[in-house]
Amino acid sequence: MMLWSGDATPGPKALELARDAGVINVNGGNTDVNADNPSLSHISPIGRPERDLLYQIYAPILNENVYTNLWHGPYYGFKRLVETFEITEKPYRLKPYTIYFHFYSGEVPAGLDALHYNIDYVLAKENTPVHLSQYARIAKDFYFSALAKNTRGEWLFSSKYIKTLRLPAIFDVPNMTNSQGILGVTAQGNYIHVGDEIATINFDHTTPDNQPYLLSANVAFSNWQVNGPVSFKAWIEAKIELKNARNCQFISHMGKRFSGKTFGNTTQFTLPAGEFYGYLNCATRAQ
Repeated sequence: MMLWSGDATPGPKALELARDAGVINVNGGNTDVNADNPSLSHISPIGRPERDLLYQIYAPILNENVYTNLWHGPYYGFKRLVETFEITEKPYRLKPYTIYFHFYSGEVPAGLDALHYNIDYVLAKENTPVHLSQYARIAKDFYFSALAKNTRGEWLFSSKYIKTLRLPAIFDVPNMTNSQGILGVTAQGNYIHVGDEIATINFDHTTPDNQPYLLSANVAFSNWQVNGPVSFKAWIEAKIELKNARNCQFISHMGKRFSGKTFGNTTQFTLPAGEFYGYLNCATRAQ
């Protein structure tokens, strides 16, 4: 992965060389919005398109250098990153939680304290940690994804890396039984979890829809199938919520079984951090 340095404004030739070498590129942008300047003009777009399908993906949020007046102080200024988080997540999330810092944040106690403050804030929130390289692939795919409606009234979504799709408030929740390529939908009905590169989203509820499906998870799934193989990477303890899954279990490739706790129609599972390869069994509960 290439992180642009200096003014982080590479020309078309540099972007072309990175693309042709198969190297993801990130950096630049100017997202530093805070409570003193709560304006969209302080929030950069996802990236900068150039000619010939070239894209520079911007850093989601700027680093401590900007929040501390180019490291001239106040050194606790990076604590204002939390203000950026709060402004860019409501009413719609515009940027992911991003703590972008240099090692010199540890030079002075105030800088180190600000870094701990931001990390503690993020860890206390519900989120899904990912590598910057994964974010960059998702961000670039924003420019290549497509959404269309077929003659049956179903929505078709095509994307290689984008796995979450926000629904407008006027939409109903999808019918999971009639849909294809989606893992589930949040309990609030505002986000769809996408599994396949091409998903068919059906909103016709004239047929029953009682199959288990995903409500939420803090992991990145690489494989998902009810009563079939499941794999994911969890950077922290995995927390997965399913609906209609009272009789479901995750079974690891080593044979370890993970049962959930059910509250109403929601079943919550907790699995250890790390790589998971196994099976989601929703047929019968093992005795």
